[in-house]
Amino acid sequence: MTGYKLYFADLKAGQVGFYGSLEEYGHPAIRDLRLKIEDRKISEMEAIVLRSTARGTFSDIQALKVDPIMTQHLAPSEKRSRDELITASDAYFEGMEKGADKVTPFDPDCKRIENGVVTANDPGNAKQISRINTPFDEPFSFQICELFKVRNGKLLRIEALVAPVPYGMPTGWGGNPSHKQ
Repeated sequence: MTGYKLYFADLKAGQVGFYGSLEEYGHPAIRDLRLKIEDRKISEMEAIVLRSTARGTFSDIQALKVDPIMTQHLAPSEKRSRDELITASDAYFEGMEKGADKVTPFDPDCKRIENGVVTANDPGNAKQISRINTPFDEPFSFQICELFKVRNGKLLRIEALVAPVPYGMPTGWGGNPSHKQ
């Protein structure tokens, strides 16, 4: 393992996770791992590994650093209910699908980092949203893991791991997402 490590837990849903960088056979990689625990046993496991050599992707794994905002505790007045947190994260995906950010509660300081590359609200980039053109020579699907830091009901930070997979590959989970359970 290398120095980039984020741990998270959703006690109500019985889920824990890890998001971090590692070295695999001398090459850097990013790993996401989510476990669901029921009756003190692992009932679900989901993992994504993005290798620095992955075809059809971009990354700057060496640039990954834990943003202190992701681990800072919020003041009680900045916290929101579980349902409000789910609503904010769902609005993000709804905005992505509609191509409109008006439905998404972004904090003015929101920054999105995908595979170690700042893709939104980059102080070093004049554009609010950076688009990275990757030369795809065939259709792709993606597995995506995104972590959100929500403050005052608004998305403050987004850490994304986006890995290409064969076109049309199902997630393996089927049905509707279970995050509201």
